[in-house]
Amino acid sequence: YSWAAGRDVAYFQVRKSIPQGVGGLSEMVRGLAEQGFSTVHLLVHSLGAQVVLHEIPLLEKVVSPVGSPLKGRPSLATLTFMNADAPRERFLDLVPRMLGIAERLTGYNDHTDGALFWSELVNGKPFSKAFTFGTLVDSWHTGPDRPRYMAHKGAELEPASNDHLGLARRFDIIDCGSMDQNVYNMRHSYFCLNATLVADLTELIGRCRGADQRDRLIRVRNGGNLFSFLCVPRFVREQ
Repeated sequence: YSWAAGRDVAYFQVRKSIPQGVGGLSEMVRGLAEQGFSTVHLLVHSLGAQVVLHEIPLLEKVVSPVGSPLKGRPSLATLTFMNADAPRERFLDLVPRMLGIAERLTGYNDHTDGALFWSELVNGKPFSKAFTFGTLVDSWHTGPDRPRYMAHKGAELEPASNDHLGLARRFDIIDCGSMDQNVYNMRHSYFCLNATLVADLTELIGRCRGADQRDRLIRVRNGGNLFSFLCVPRFVREQ
């Protein structure tokens, strides 16, 4: 699915016009179902995250709810966000709804993403609503009222009594900040260039494995849903 993403200079115009195109993505998924596709994977990059967030109410009507397959509706096996340029609080608020339709939700995030740095800056950083989900590299857990991310280093994932769909266990955040190979200076669009990241995506999408079952990742904190790549940073050199 391709939408009118524009170029760098059109960023503000494109972001403002996103609500006008709502419906196109869900119609495409509906069309796939009509052609007999029973499983769908969505891989979303940058500002496209806001397209998906706007489409959640419509996607809920065209894909099967998790655990309750419906005739004529495909299952959304994976919903994956790469360097998501979307408001952090809004994204986290919608996590339970996304996990209601997606069997696995993953965010590949990078706190050193240059494009998201400028996005946050022009959108009002340091105010909390300006922070993007794509720069979040912390654990997340469910609570009685809304999703929350762990703000303190060393915090562990807390089990939630209302986690009947295994929300926390099906939502992974991958910290890409340690990736140095085939990563250009802006650090925003390297998911198709870095061999380690491509291989991890292959495991995620091809085998629907959670981060704790994938070979190239390590859990950052005990009990948390934050993972990092097992890769050697470029400053480590043979003596």
